[in-house]
Amino acid sequence: MRSRTLAAVGASIAGLVLATTLAPVASAQGGVDKGSRVCFKNAKLRHATGAAIPSNNYNDPNSKFDSQAADDFTLTEPCFAREVDVIGTFTQQSSIDWETVYIYPDAGGKPGFPAIWVQSALEGKQGKAPGDFNIRFGPVMLQPGTYWISVQAQLKNGQWGWDNTDSAVGSPAVFQNPDQGIPGCPTWTAIQTCFPTTPGPDLMFAVKS
Repeated sequence: MRSRTLAAVGASIAGLVLATTLAPVASAQGGVDKGSRVCFKNAKLRHATGAAIPSNNYNDPNSKFDSQAADDFTLTEPCFAREVDVIGTFTQQSSIDWETVYIYPDAGGKPGFPAIWVQSALEGKQGKAPGDFNIRFGPVMLQPGTYWISVQAQLKNGQWGWDNTDSAVGSPAVFQNPDQGIPGCPTWTAIQTCFPTTPGPDLMFAVKS
């Protein structure tokens, strides 16, 4: 059974950034739906580290804990992208409204501006475990090249984290928290810099047509 916990940044932020001794609600089943054509995948469970990176927007407009994680993927042929499957973890008593999907161009190993695609109010289908989502969006045509994808949970309370993998593909995944409720990474920064105890450089997901 795979244990999954949200990564901690230095001293824990009560109720939001959890020390690894606190158990999440999510079980260890995890996985990616196998229905559609897979354009990119980095989600093998044997590479899961047991940590997760916050990527949340709170209903409180003054929240300092609004954060975003993103990871890159490279396409060798065109992809009519319409789904992202993410493996993630909820803390206890989390309440989610919906998800937002962002796709960015690559800008020297980090997400570029402006985003190619942003779509909010998406209601992802739960995957094999709570915290895993199969999220339909778009569709959007992506030509061969490197892109960045970010999935952000819209939360009433609690926290969702994007599961970490030690399988390195492309550039390291990045994290930002502009208002620094989680100190240290106001702009896109490699997750292992923001979360020094995080074992792996990347996040677990698949992009599908």
